[in-house]
Amino acid sequence: FMKIALVLVLANVLMYGRDVESWRGILLPLGLTAIPAGLIVVQPDMGTTVLLIPTVFAMLSTAGARKRHLAVLIGLMVVAAPLLWFKGMKDYQRGRITSFLTGHCYQVEQSVKACTAGGTSGRGLGESAANPLYSIPERHTDFVYSIVAEDLGFFGCSFVLLVIAIYFATSLKIAHQSREPFGRLIVVGLTTMMATQTFINLGMTLGVAPVTGLTLPFVSYGGSSLLMCSISAGLILNVAARWQPGFSSRDMAGSVEIRDLAPKSVVGVGQ
Repeated sequence: FMKIALVLVLANVLMYGRDVESWRGILLPLGLTAIPAGLIVVQPDMGTTVLLIPTVFAMLSTAGARKRHLAVLIGLMVVAAPLLWFKGMKDYQRGRITSFLTGHCYQVEQSVKACTAGGTSGRGLGESAANPLYSIPERHTDFVYSIVAEDLGFFGCSFVLLVIAIYFATSLKIAHQSREPFGRLIVVGLTTMMATQTFINLGMTLGVAPVTGLTLPFVSYGGSSLLMCSISAGLILNVAARWQPGFSSRDMAGSVEIRDLAPKSVVGVGQ
């Protein structure tokens, strides 16, 4: 839930703070992002930290940050990567990346085998659980997509990917058509975060990304994960409702509006 709170805070800061086209306007959002990112690294949870980077960059770009400033920040991160490798990562985290590069990771190997075993139509819904051939740790959370592939095959996987793609495409359309810059920033932040998490999860399931422990939004088992996705979808739908022709926010008596989350001085910006 920290990730959703961070998106809301960044949206407020980018709307109410300094001019984001200057370095001063960028430093505060970066500082606010660095605080939770640092705490997450200490836990340690490198996967969640990775989600915050594209999220804050997407929100900065949407708010009007200069491309050359963003390019400089990316360059600094590349330069700092060796320091993170030797000083900021635990042995098991480096081991995950090393095993990915060498192609020797038990979880990924079993996941890929399960995906290919499904064929075009799959073994049948629930049949993978009765098949002891592919023992995949955390198969109901981190590697749930391999279950979909084995049970439902290529067609089932394609359907799941299509639904996810429609969700993200619709979210981006909502952001593009939003009348309120504050709401637009929220949608961009939440969509970027969930899309990044989806790509990483699918990547590690198919063996094209290191194992990070990130779940597949709306699909993986877990109450907190599903609740976070539902809250994100609710916020996006709230923004969508506000740009529908003829919509009056006063018709939703007692409801919490995106407008109510912004500072009073922000309300009306871009109207």
